[in-house]
Amino acid sequence: MRICVSGAQGLGKSTFIQDFLKEWPMYSTPLKTYRDLVKKKKIKINKNGNAKSQLAILNYHIDEIQKYTKDDNVILDRGVLDPLIFSLWLYEKGKGISDDEIEDMLKLTKMTMPLYDIIFIVPLLKKTPIKMVPDEFRDTDEVYQQEINNIFMAAEQSYFKHGNIIFPLKDCPAIISLSGSREERIALAKFYVGKDGGPFGEEESLIKETLENEI
Repeated sequence: MRICVSGAQGLGKSTFIQDFLKEWPMYSTPLKTYRDLVKKKKIKINKNGNAKSQLAILNYHIDEIQKYTKDDNVILDRGVLDPLIFSLWLYEKGKGISDDEIEDMLKLTKMTMPLYDIIFIVPLLKKTPIKMVPDEFRDTDEVYQQEINNIFMAAEQSYFKHGNIIFPLKDCPAIISLSGSREERIALAKFYVGKDGGPFGEEESLIKETLENEI
């Protein structure tokens, strides 16, 4: 399966991927990520981002997911949903992203979504706070973190509504929220990923049930 882990900054996505790989060693994760692109091209990100920078990151994620098929077992640090969410924040704040640019990014995101099998979204929860460690890729502003998280949560809620504008109604990946401690997140993932790394229960998987019952 092709799995992606998304969410606001500093919520333990990388830690979850490390824990996931220990639980499912048949999976791999790319050695290089979008961070290498950001560093190489000196791309502006977070609150300093713009339409050009976010489109470059989106195109990176599109190229990355196209490398894999359903027969691969891969878990990715962020995906096409993430640059769209960060772009929506810039758009809402009047940071130089136009209606047309958002519309173009939305179309690209929606077209690429079917290439994922599961998108795990890590939410911000008060009961499981994670102290953000500053680095060149992470904005440690807690207000900004909360605002980005709010947009992710709004997107997640739209997944359960017919006619939503972010997720395709057909061939949509399962969108799963992962909350709790490290152990609880892995326990939740086990409801969707079987011991062999495939969909839990194959034809009777919870992924299929999620899509049939909630979309």
